[in-house]
Amino acid sequence: MRSLGSRFFLAIQVAFIAWIASGATTFQSCSDQDVDCQAGQIGTTIELGLMIGLWVAVDFILGVTYGIYRLATKGRHRADSSHEANSGNERVPDDHRSHTHPR
Repeated sequence: MRSLGSRFFLAIQVAFIAWIASGATTFQSCSDQDVDCQAGQIGTTIELGLMIGLWVAVDFILGVTYGIYRLATKGRHRADSSHEANSGNERVPDDHRSHTHPR
């Protein structure tokens, strides 16, 4: 599950980088007298600012959602990983070892 979540998160990052890169390529250099070109530069700057703001918002929402998911499944993860963490020095009760979690 972690690798699927990581891949999803990385795919979103790549998509935003590609989107911002494509938006930045429309930026043109122009002379001081060309008002239309300067207006285009201002529009491109606003566009890139909105893209970055949306990127931050999406990452924040993904982070909060992941945090809520981790908190909601906290007990389940501890119980599942306790068998892997037990090096044989500690005894895990039999009822805990055979306990399955309903899904």
